[in-house]
Amino acid sequence: SYDFIFSDSGIGMEEEFIQHIFEPFSRAEAASAIDDDGVGLGMPIAQNIARMMGGTISVKSLPGKGSQFAVTVILRLQNPVQYANVCDKDSEDIQDVSFRGCKILLVEDNELNQEIAMELIGEIGARVECASDGRKGLRRFAEMPEGYYDMILMDIQMPVMNGFEATRAIRKLPRADAATIPIIALSANVSSEDIVAGRESGMNGHLAKPLDIPQLIERMNFWLNSH
Repeated sequence: SYDFIFSDSGIGMEEEFIQHIFEPFSRAEAASAIDDDGVGLGMPIAQNIARMMGGTISVKSLPGKGSQFAVTVILRLQNPVQYANVCDKDSEDIQDVSFRGCKILLVEDNELNQEIAMELIGEIGARVECASDGRKGLRRFAEMPEGYYDMILMDIQMPVMNGFEATRAIRKLPRADAATIPIIALSANVSSEDIVAGRESGMNGHLAKPLDIPQLIERMNFWLNSH
């Protein structure tokens, strides 16, 4: 494991705020931060990345004295031969890995989950468009030209029309891509019943929330690069 320590001599933070620093959209109020237009997603994303690498991130701070962030991650030694092979890949392979140009329709009613998913998926180069319930997701998919979207991430529990209903409706649309587009269910608690119901409605798989980017990349590689 590797430990990284980042320290500053800035304005610091109150203990009350530190307890919430990893919550999305949390921002410390400071008179000197008038021109700061951050939305408060930086620390939740950093924590997510550290966890995906099998590590942790923590913070210590004193008002008026500065802050110290400690990051511990697990890094494996790169095999020189494998590294050379990766570097020798042509630009087309690199394009595939980055998913640049892929369009994903995210059907999710929670605005917070939308923002986090858009930030995370944007890191791998894909473009994300959102719909706030199943019916709007169905309408957006139907309004776009065939082949416009490469994948749909579909929340299960939504008002108006849930994910299962929306998936069945999409599969019934009289257009070729309605039958072939990968539709992946999103659920905070993936149960065996949800998996069965998803398969019966026409879904191609499940992902747990909050999104795990390595798992999403694995699904995208399988459905977009292997079919």
